[in-house]
Amino acid sequence: MESRLLVYGDVGIDIHIRTTYQPKIGEDAKVEEILFQPGGSAANCAAITGRLGIPTTFIGFVGKDQFGESLKKDLKGHGVSTKYVFTVEGNSGITIAIREALGERTFYSYRGVNADGELPKISMNKFSDCTYLHISGYSFQNENSRKNVQYLMKMAKQSNTLISLDPSYWFSREYYHKNPEILSEIDIIFPNQEEVRLITGFDDPIRASKMLLDMGPKTVIIKLGPEGSYVASSNEAHHLPAIENVEVIDSTGAGDAFCGGFIFGKVIGLGNKESAIIGNIISSNIITHIGGHSGAPSCKNLTRMLREAKEKQLAEKLSAWFKNSLINRPN
Repeated sequence: MESRLLVYGDVGIDIHIRTTYQPKIGEDAKVEEILFQPGGSAANCAAITGRLGIPTTFIGFVGKDQFGESLKKDLKGHGVSTKYVFTVEGNSGITIAIREALGERTFYSYRGVNADGELPKISMNKFSDCTYLHISGYSFQNENSRKNVQYLMKMAKQSNTLISLDPSYWFSREYYHKNPEILSEIDIIFPNQEEVRLITGFDDPIRASKMLLDMGPKTVIIKLGPEGSYVASSNEAHHLPAIENVEVIDSTGAGDAFCGGFIFGKVIGLGNKESAIIGNIISSNIITHIGGHSGAPSCKNLTRMLREAKEKQLAEKLSAWFKNSLINRPN
């Protein structure tokens, strides 16, 4: 099966630290638990689609350090091609997430070679077999990664590959306002509540989505956290509630998982509403595990979760796609 999805952005190690005390400057705090998990916004999305069976290729960088090879191994383990994951001098990306007694989390992010890596030219043939290019807004944060993503977007447009964007806080606050024309290049955009407010000035998802559609994207999906998601295009709009009665262990990667689930649905031919339902369900599963994609489901597991959520018809569509993909997959 040829690559149907290209994902460009950050991959790195997430260090999860749990403590019961928030120290003042100069004090010491006891750490109750520490976990090292593969992560990165773009890598989380790729792991979701790869695990579900969509041929996915990740484009990015890891460092020549103790984490680089394990990060590539993790992506491969989720069915993601790492042909274009380049190992370069420097340190892999690291995010430290500190979870305190009341459940509040503080993040310290170091992008490392994700920010500095210079992308070699990629064959145009790779894009001719591609349905979507998914990019993370973090990529616009630094000069080198910004050049990389602009090159990939140019190649995608030349080959009629659709482009989806998961904007970051920085993209929404800074880059977009200096370069508003960028949204005219985007087909699908996935802002969360804070990001959509920074871009449009509106908290209301209906008003915000209408403004975003006027800016260029054909489909707008606003991630509303505990309130689910709002999906809009020129001819439809849906508010989909979040999955109920979910025990939240770690919300890291929930938004990335939604993006992966939605893109998966679109690649296999589902509509916006059905794709968003899949995004909601996968996101709800991710937050019951520690780590940005440690709870990535297989297609069989997703089919079961859809049935449990009373989405019988969608489960049957997914099951039929999965069986057909096995029949047509080369030995």
